[in-house]
Amino acid sequence: MTLLSGLTSLPARAVGDVPFLALDEEFRAFELSAGPETENGPTETLASTLAGQILRKPDSTAVIVGDREVGYREFGARVAVLARELIAAGVGPDVAVGVVIERSLEMLVAVHAVIAAGGQYVPIDTAAPSDRIEYMLDVSGATLVLVAALAERPEALRAESGRAVIEVDAAGTTDLTASPVSDDERSALLTGDHAAYTLFTSGSTGRPKGVTVTQAGIVNRLSWMQKDYAVTESDRILQKTPYTFDVSVWELFLPLMCGASVVIAEPDGHRDPHYLAKAIAERSVSVVHFVPSMLSVFLEVLGDSVRALDSLRMVVTSGEALTAANAQALLAELPGVRLENLYGPTEAAVDVTAQTVLPGDTAVPIGRPVVNIGTLVLDSRLVPVPIGVAGELYLSGIQLARGYASRPELTAERFVADPYGVAGERLYRTGDRVRWNADGALEYLGRTDFQVKLRGQRIELGEVESVIGGVRGVVHAAVTVTAAPDGGEHLAAYISPATIDLDEVKAALGRALPGYMVPTVWSVLDELPLNAAGKIDRRALPPIDMQQLAAEYVAPQGDVEELVAAAFAEVLGVDQVSALDSFFDLGGSSLAAVRLAARLRQASGRTVELPWLFSHPTVRDLASVISGGSDASGVLIALRTGGKLPPLFCFPPANGVAWVYGGLLPYLDDRPVYGLQDPAVVADTDRLSTIDEFADRYIAEIRRVTPRGPYYLLGWSLGGVIAFAVAQKLRADGDEVAFLGLMDPAAGALYEEQVSAVEHAALVAELRADWEQLRGGNGAESAADETLAAQFAEVSDLTGLARRMIDAFAAGAELLADHEPGEVDAPVLFFTARRERPERITEYWRQRVSGDFVNIDVDVEHGAMGSTQGFRLIGPDLGRHLIGPKS
Repeated sequence: MTLLSGLTSLPARAVGDVPFLALDEEFRAFELSAGPETENGPTETLASTLAGQILRKPDSTAVIVGDREVGYREFGARVAVLARELIAAGVGPDVAVGVVIERSLEMLVAVHAVIAAGGQYVPIDTAAPSDRIEYMLDVSGATLVLVAALAERPEALRAESGRAVIEVDAAGTTDLTASPVSDDERSALLTGDHAAYTLFTSGSTGRPKGVTVTQAGIVNRLSWMQKDYAVTESDRILQKTPYTFDVSVWELFLPLMCGASVVIAEPDGHRDPHYLAKAIAERSVSVVHFVPSMLSVFLEVLGDSVRALDSLRMVVTSGEALTAANAQALLAELPGVRLENLYGPTEAAVDVTAQTVLPGDTAVPIGRPVVNIGTLVLDSRLVPVPIGVAGELYLSGIQLARGYASRPELTAERFVADPYGVAGERLYRTGDRVRWNADGALEYLGRTDFQVKLRGQRIELGEVESVIGGVRGVVHAAVTVTAAPDGGEHLAAYISPATIDLDEVKAALGRALPGYMVPTVWSVLDELPLNAAGKIDRRALPPIDMQQLAAEYVAPQGDVEELVAAAFAEVLGVDQVSALDSFFDLGGSSLAAVRLAARLRQASGRTVELPWLFSHPTVRDLASVISGGSDASGVLIALRTGGKLPPLFCFPPANGVAWVYGGLLPYLDDRPVYGLQDPAVVADTDRLSTIDEFADRYIAEIRRVTPRGPYYLLGWSLGGVIAFAVAQKLRADGDEVAFLGLMDPAAGALYEEQVSAVEHAALVAELRADWEQLRGGNGAESAADETLAAQFAEVSDLTGLARRMIDAFAAGAELLADHEPGEVDAPVLFFTARRERPERITEYWRQRVSGDFVNIDVDVEHGAMGSTQGFRLIGPDLGRHLIGPKS
């Protein structure tokens, strides 16, 4: 009737301007939209709330990290000492300070010290690409950066960068008498309007956008959580969310604001269900957060053992839609646990709605607005919609961010004037479609734009499309999220024309974006469907073949192979799995690998270690390991076992692993290929200390496959030096070395001349950055290629392996500097990285070879030789020169 009356009373009015809510309906919509209000909002700053708790509880445990417990007195003193150093360096209200420290006590001290000094912290992933680090520091205005003492610095923080760097060391002694920083010590009075932090999220322009949140906003967020969830000094809260994501904020501050204890998880520990369960049990954790997808894996992998986690009193979920099935599974295993489902964007201080999930709930809404927050559901004309009707969610209140750092135009687009508030108040357009249900709670329906959340991480599809579109030859690109048959979601990319070099596109994304933003499935088309306006018609995009990487079918043989193939098919949701199929080539992810290992343990009743899936990723190889027929240590791995030509043995670069050589397989027809790996990295043995020790160990492994020559050897970087030493020893034993391929190695005095200690430290940091780029996989051709490396980086069961790889890389400098190679009588094919190597490096090796010596200049940097781009340049020449007798 309201709509009819409006249309007839003023027939000239635009239809969209005609009210369609009766007054009581409109009143109800506004009533639901308003969260509880406090009279004046928070009166304290984040710094003052934390300082007060340090004074009240000096002898209580503030932080637990590993086996170390740190009291409030010590923690407060470390924070105060560093905060005063920051103040002396010019930090004060609204001054941005970069923090580039992995999860640790040093990280927690650094973040709190910036807050105590009155500044705003800017958390940056230690493994982010250098150009991304530089961009975030530039945009946020951070000229001072905190790093962990003794940790490798990213290239962006080298001395020549011009940025001031302060090292944070929480291992040594500190002045325990240091009192909290007072207002008088700061450069200006700190208020709730000053910034607390700037977090960077995915941006639609191809660059991340920094969201700046105020002191008052985050204090309000922490205050309502403390009150509504009765967080007290008896609680222990697990800090496991990476500090670059907004959920980490309450994990970092709430425990110490309440006199509780924060338990710091190991770096990357948040990905490992078994580690998390152990940490919760051993440290009596009472409050923990999960992204729903990780909660699902946690429950599935742990099974009934979840019930033993009786210290938990509350589980918090956010970041994705929580399904009723997932929620009820948790409540069934832990019936005494309180389950809270939260919702909120980074632009509104983390969370703005909350819903308690009860046993028997058949749906999980995102709940009602929290204290001092407004949640309006509006149409395109900013008019409230009726209960039960979908609209876009707009937020108001004290938790709204200032906006986007150095992006006034984007701030104006997303933060708009509030037509229902007082002058100067704003609304934030979330881009989320929601509706009010009959119970007065909000239900999440999806996105109104091209922003998505995948495994808890927000992704602007436009940012990914922008990077793809910038690759030479790409005409059209569209990115979306698609579901596999098992329900797992994948980032999918469509590109045209069909003649595009897909490897080049993937490499470009790997250099420009974090791993979680790189698509895992691809469709290359002659042209993408366009609508009448010439824009991509997304609804007309064809389904992506989720089995696009499957190999030619070879039937599994024997009970164990059949069991493994069936488990692959079940976990990945595919119809048929060949005995030669690789788990990761079929689209397996790190979370899926955790599920697979658990399924195989349960189905076979045998030991199945997660690392086996990576060193032996095919059905046949994995079945052989499970049966005890293959070397599970991983020192020798088979990248390809078939072929009539003699095998090629590939020696690892400094990180100790040889999966990367899988990228050469397309260029090496009809030839088995094996990789040698550092025992200290893959088997956690004592480290070999000389090149000769490596050569002796690897020769023993090689002779297990091929007892006598001729031998074909290939090595990149450190692997090239080891391959040279192996060739020398084989020739001394009277064996023929028919081929020795050296990919830009350096040793002895030449190495020390080429790579200084500072440069090597930077290379270690670059390795961390490359690792982060690869995380999440990029659909490479082989599980031994970048995709496998990406999965290794992402799977938390392998946190120790990742550290050992970086340790090996760091130790490689001493190995190379201490080794002066002699001479060898063997034909050598030498690849020189033309972009950075001098001509004398080629001559250095030529003088040590009495056989044929052929050099090929490769237009890449040394570190890119083992990349898809490098192998595309090296592979054809390598294949032509690898000519040996057929057997």
